[in-house]
Amino acid sequence: MRYKAPFSLLARKLKSGKKTIYYYRVYDTEGKRKTYSTGCTTKTSAREYCLSLYKAGKLIPNRKTKDITFEEYSKDWWIWDKCSYIKSRLARGGSISRTYADINRGNLDNHIIPQFGSYSVNTISVGDIEKWLLSFSKKKLSNTTANHNLKTLRIMLSEAKRLELIITNPAEAVKPLKEIPKQRGIINPIEFKELFNMDNSETIWDNPIAYAGNLLSAITGLRQGEVLALKYADLYIDHIDVKNSWDRNYGLKDTKTHEERSIPIPEYIFSILTQLNNTEHEGFIFSIDGGKYLLVAIC
Repeated sequence: MRYKAPFSLLARKLKSGKKTIYYYRVYDTEGKRKTYSTGCTTKTSAREYCLSLYKAGKLIPNRKTKDITFEEYSKDWWIWDKCSYIKSRLARGGSISRTYADINRGNLDNHIIPQFGSYSVNTISVGDIEKWLLSFSKKKLSNTTANHNLKTLRIMLSEAKRLELIITNPAEAVKPLKEIPKQRGIINPIEFKELFNMDNSETIWDNPIAYAGNLLSAITGLRQGEVLALKYADLYIDHIDVKNSWDRNYGLKDTKTHEERSIPIPEYIFSILTQLNNTEHEGFIFSIDGGKYLLVAIC
């Protein structure tokens, strides 16, 4: 007796005539024939895709989700008060910052939606993503920018897979492009002494707040945001308590590690910081308004 395959494949050319997409046909429980797109451009990959659907019992997609476009799917993505992915991460004890969300939303609006917005979520293929990734260089954009956008898309499609909107995440099969890191050096001891010599501070530095902030960062290794968030209440003669970080868009937040820590400082640093502003030593140390408000100088 001849084996009856659970599906059959057929090829269709897009209206542009530049690409062939494979579809599959299957019969539903009522005996009606249904046709769905695999999103694949080769018969081999289409067959593998259909077999994965068959093994998962999902040859017939959920009617509620099968026609959703990527633009519809991404409507609230990375918007802080609306994104279900962010809410899910935070509810499960995960960490994600508003600035990180903003960066990903920028990637989505500027590069991902313009390319994939009209695609059905379940028809985006590995080849589509590969071609898109390689197009960044034609736009004079770096491989680093391309890879950041790939990461954003990969997260979004991974969530679509988790929610069972798609069976596989095509972005997982796309490797990032090779990045050429910028060479960075560090100043030598002689340059350091010259740069931070107090006798030369007014000659080299235009702003005493910038001088003090950079000196503190160089000695302690504090991040810029942690320096800017320091208050006089955190300052002691031999150490500094690091409790917060400053975000230029969202103000005060916790540190990157979400932990407070104490950092030892030499006594002359304490002296410089206490003489920095003509205040009663209240509020923010690195403030251009006397320390009372969240108006801080970028060091």
